[in-house]
Amino acid sequence: MKIIFQKISQTTLLIHIWWKKTIVIKVGGSTLGFEDTTLSDVVKLQNKGYFPIIVHGGGADISEWMKKIGKRPKFVDGRRVTDKETLNIVISVLAGKVNTEMVNQLNIIGGKAIGLSGVDDGLITAKLKDPAFGFVGEVDKVKSKSIFELVKLGYIP
Repeated sequence: MKIIFQKISQTTLLIHIWWKKTIVIKVGGSTLGFEDTTLSDVVKLQNKGYFPIIVHGGGADISEWMKKIGKRPKFVDGRRVTDKETLNIVISVLAGKVNTEMVNQLNIIGGKAIGLSGVDDGLITAKLKDPAFGFVGEVDKVKSKSIFELVKLGYIP
């Protein structure tokens, strides 16, 4: 470890130390109820000097909205099959409803949150793997620089 620190600049060292306090938290969409403490725990972590980044789901909300328009959700091996119509619902629910509600709740309880979608600034790129799943892929690349810039400004992305 000492040799590694001798080879990196002061800036790189600071980033390295900063990275150790970064916590990526996967929050299910069902966590949006006020009786759950996950979001308040995230704000507490931020207040203690940690840098939380939230990645959220919303599968139950997606299925609910699909049913509202008369479309039956289809799963294969636990993965949602996503045709073009389903993709539009997924985008609307995750980037619209779930993300906005989560950011709002974090801000109400004292956090400083900002909502992002994987398409914002090209944050996430993915590759389609199996045509049987439609528009479902696997993450290829995460452009983390923009996320960390927001964290440095005090936001919970």
